[in-house]
Amino acid sequence: MAGNANTCLRLWRAHSSAPQTKRGAGRQASNQPLLLLLDDLHWCDNETLEWVHYLLHFEPQARLLLVGTVRAEETVPGHPLVSFLGTLQRDGLLSEIALGPLSPAETTSLAEHVAGRQLDPARASDLYSETEGNPLFVVEMVRAGSVEQPMTEQGVVETPLPLLTCLVSTLPPTVQTVLAARLAQLSPSARELANLAAVIGRAFSLDVLAHASDESEGALVRDLDELWQRRIVREQGGDAYDFSHDKLREQAYTSLSTVHRRLLHRRVAEALEAVYADTPDVASRQVAVHYERAGLLWKAIAWYQRAGEVASRIAANAEAIDALAAMRRYSSKRAELRLRSRIGNGI
Repeated sequence: MAGNANTCLRLWRAHSSAPQTKRGAGRQASNQPLLLLLDDLHWCDNETLEWVHYLLHFEPQARLLLVGTVRAEETVPGHPLVSFLGTLQRDGLLSEIALGPLSPAETTSLAEHVAGRQLDPARASDLYSETEGNPLFVVEMVRAGSVEQPMTEQGVVETPLPLLTCLVSTLPPTVQTVLAARLAQLSPSARELANLAAVIGRAFSLDVLAHASDESEGALVRDLDELWQRRIVREQGGDAYDFSHDKLREQAYTSLSTVHRRLLHRRVAEALEAVYADTPDVASRQVAVHYERAGLLWKAIAWYQRAGEVASRIAANAEAIDALAAMRRYSSKRAELRLRSRIGNGI
């Protein structure tokens, strides 16, 4: 936008210093349609916006169409563009078109165009799940080779590890840069709250977030509101929230140091214990995972055992087996055998 702003500024100064030129330009625009495209309007300064305002009001009958692009997350309250767009809307000069994410079919079409070949349906589905239809992410992940199936030496397709075991970002550098820039715009306290939310998961509740945070209620609400205004998180009804894109969460999570990550996992585990004190079985596996990531293995073992027992009671053998596998990494043979006897034929 810097180039556009400079161009606009030169035109503005030229118009300001030449009244005859202004009238001539208006007559020319009245006779011939004119399309003007301004990219990234949120980067405009006040002087540029004044020029645009003048341009739209100088010759009301001019056949002029101004198309501008704006990123909603950049236009927080107090941004000069907010009042500018409000004025245009009141004057009947503004039509807003919200651009949502691509559909699965559109995602596949764009990816195949960039790749220059058809994609396997399974890989196309994975790409949509990873990008959630964000065009930039689609293009960059295809360019980075993310649509190629990773193979082991035995020729077996590898499956990606869960996020909590992925401590280094696998995102293309361009995507990492874009996401890092969005997170860098946050105030320090809001960024730390985003880090905490990222440790909880893609979806999180205000109750768990408040218990895990060391902020006061007022500060927590203020920082959460900032995350919402910046489109980092979305409201999902009640006190439920989630990240607007899981790659934002992944970027926040993988940017944490090991010691910082462990601290936040411990806080989240303790918060889950407090929130679900009356129904601990509901969050037993979550608590176990967070204590494991916090490095508190003796607590993780107890909660994995509980999670396995809960799963075996409801015949969720796959979940029980997962809990057993986690326990096997750390626990005694006696606890493992006790859980095996509960699962029975599910192993």
